[in-house]
Amino acid sequence: MPAISNTPEPDGSPQSDTSSDTKTARAAALQAIREGTPDAVASAFSDLEALGDIEPDFDYDVKDREDDEDREDDLDTEQDRGEEDDPFMDGWDSDPFISPDTSLRIGADAEEPDDGLSIGSAWQIMVSDGECNLETPQWFRWRPTSKTGKVALEDLERRMRIMQRIASWLNQERKDFLHAPRPWLLGCDAWEEYQRGLASVVPGQFLELVELSELCKDSLFSRYRSATVLVWEDGTLPLDFIFGPEARMAWVANVVREGVVRTGREMESVLKEFKRTTVPRTTKQRRELSNSDPGSLDFGEFISKVNALAGTKWSDVIKMFKEQRLKELP
Repeated sequence: MPAISNTPEPDGSPQSDTSSDTKTARAAALQAIREGTPDAVASAFSDLEALGDIEPDFDYDVKDREDDEDREDDLDTEQDRGEEDDPFMDGWDSDPFISPDTSLRIGADAEEPDDGLSIGSAWQIMVSDGECNLETPQWFRWRPTSKTGKVALEDLERRMRIMQRIASWLNQERKDFLHAPRPWLLGCDAWEEYQRGLASVVPGQFLELVELSELCKDSLFSRYRSATVLVWEDGTLPLDFIFGPEARMAWVANVVREGVVRTGREMESVLKEFKRTTVPRTTKQRRELSNSDPGSLDFGEFISKVNALAGTKWSDVIKMFKEQRLKELP
C-alpha cells in the first residue's frame, strides 16, 4: 500500500500551475490511477512526479508497512467461517474439490480474452492452495507534495484496499471456488445472503454485503474490476467472472435448492410446478419484491424474489440445474 505522508503542502506548490496542459495531464493521471492497469498507473505516477505533485518517499519503512496492515485489518472484521459439512450440498455437487476446469481460464498457451486483458497488464489476485491475495507492485513509495498528489495516493490506496477486501472475502466465504474455480461454487452458502436481501454475485449488493458501499460506488467498482484478474498456477479468470451470468444463476439455483430442502419439497416437482415463474416487469415491482419479507412469500414468489435479486431468468436457471445434474451422472 502507498504510505501517505502528513507532510504539509509546501508554499509555492506545483499545484499552483493551472495551465490548460497541466490540468489535462493531471486529470489523465488521476483517471489512470482510478481505472488503469499497473503499467498505466506507474506511468501516471511518473507524470505526477514530473509535474511536482509527488516525490519518492525514501523514509517508507517497516512502521509504515505495519500501519498499512492495520488499515487492512479495519476492513476485515468478520470471523473465519467454520468448515462444517453443508447438508444442502448433498445430491447437488458431490465433489467441490475436483480439479479446476482449465478450459474456463486463460492458460499460458491460450488466446488472450476478448478485452485484450493479459496477466502482464492486469492487477493480479494470486491464488495458491485455496488462498488468495492481491499482488501489490513494489513501486508504491511516494509522498504527496500537492493536493493532486494527495488525491492520487488516496485513490490508489482505496483501490488496493477494495481489491484486497475481495480477496479476503473469497478466502472466508468462497474457499471451495479457490480450489475449483467453477461458477457453481460461487453460489454455495447463499441462503444467509438471501435472507439479508443481498446477492454477493451482484456488484452493488456485494459492496453493501461487505460494507464497502460508503467507500466505493458501483460505477467506480466496475472500473476497478475491469483491470483485475484472478491468477491460479495453471490459468486465470477475469475478476468479473465472480459477478457474471453463470455465477448469478448458480447463486439462484443454490438458494432455491436450500428452499426446497427447508420446505420438504422435491426438486423435480418444483421444477415442473414453477417452470413458468417469472420476475415482475417493472423496476418498481422488482424493487418491491426484492425488499419484501422472505417469510411472507409463497414458494412461487420466493423463486421470483431470488431471481429479482440476482437479475436472472428462472428458465435459464432451470436449464443450468438440469445440465449440472447430468454432469453428476456416472
